[in-house]
Amino acid sequence: MIIIDNRELRSGLARELFKRGADFSAKQLSIGDYIIGDVCIERKSSQDFYDSIVDKRIFSQLRSLKSNYDKRIIIVEGSGCERNIHPNAVKGLIASIIIDYKVPIVFCKDEKETADFMQIIEKRVGKNVSEISGNKKPKDDLGLAKNMLCSIPGIGLKTADKMINHFKSIKNALLADEEELSKIIGKKSAKDLRDFIDKEF
Repeated sequence: MIIIDNRELRSGLARELFKRGADFSAKQLSIGDYIIGDVCIERKSSQDFYDSIVDKRIFSQLRSLKSNYDKRIIIVEGSGCERNIHPNAVKGLIASIIIDYKVPIVFCKDEKETADFMQIIEKRVGKNVSEISGNKKPKDDLGLAKNMLCSIPGIGLKTADKMINHFKSIKNALLADEEELSKIIGKKSAKDLRDFIDKEF
């Protein structure tokens, strides 16, 4: 199962996955663009990748990925850039992404190549599904608690661990106000979580 951020549904990649008959569902993700099992994927066009270097947006995205998911990937799709950025600056950033943030980065030429890569990941994840992916029933109450928290958009294994360790129960975690949550999981994640909990359907 590939979970797609609903803002990506009109993308060429989503259409490509649909044409291939891929098993996917859409929901609003606060972190990343695609989730496959317990792997979070941030997809960027080459232009957006270079833009995010200039406006430094890439660093907050990297911190969010690292804080919330043990397994994370950045896919840069396409080639070319209208910005005049020195190649050494780009190489330095790529090295930082891989070494400092420990986020693998993959370059794909187009939507078809990205779709190929995602389907390979899906097959690989299917062979070794983690407890929190939702496809394997946890063996104990702690596993069930983490599984429940990880079913909330934007909550990964690391964040679930922090919440359980601090609040001691799901009830306490979900009743905590935004200020208290921000001390444990950061301001953005706390706001996203509170907004989701308080959302009316």
